[in-house]
Amino acid sequence: MKALIWIWIFALTVTFSACGPASREPKTRPSGVPNTAVWAGGADGGCYVQCSVDTERNVNRCKVWNDFTGKLEVSGDYRLVNEDRAAKETELKITGAVNESIYLADGRILKRR
Repeated sequence: MKALIWIWIFALTVTFSACGPASREPKTRPSGVPNTAVWAGGADGGCYVQCSVDTERNVNRCKVWNDFTGKLEVSGDYRLVNEDRAAKETELKITGAVNESIYLADGRILKRR
């Protein structure tokens, strides 16, 4: 009987913890962050990121802003790690950024040059 109670408590805990908000994006976009920048992050925080493809130079031009202050944290040329090329527009599904790395949804990483 005790085991059933613990299983029930565990199931409720898992159910309610999964019902949190889908995004932790700040409700207000800081001034200075363009509307074209996407928010990327998780429960521990995030940032706004904007990347474009410079086909002539084979790099991604990226900017990263602090998601609360709007301060531009990093700006520069990026390339895919282990591929030494720019990500294509269709590959630029950004999930996060830390230091000088930008993480993509397919598991690839853009690294600042």
